[in-house]
Amino acid sequence: MPYEYGLYTERAIAELRAEMHSTADFCNCWIEGSLHNPVTDTYWG
Repeated sequence: MPYEYGLYTERAIAELRAEMHSTADFCNCWIEGSLHNPVTDTYWG
C-alpha cells in the first residue's frame, strides 16, 4: 500500500477489501478483518 495517506490510499483499500470479500464469497467462505495505519491511527474494518 502507498505510504502517503489520501484519496488514492482510500480507493486502494476499498479495492483490496472488495477483492478479499469477493474471493471469499467465490469460495463459499466469509472473512473478517481490519486494517490499521499506525501513522494516522486510521482503521478500516
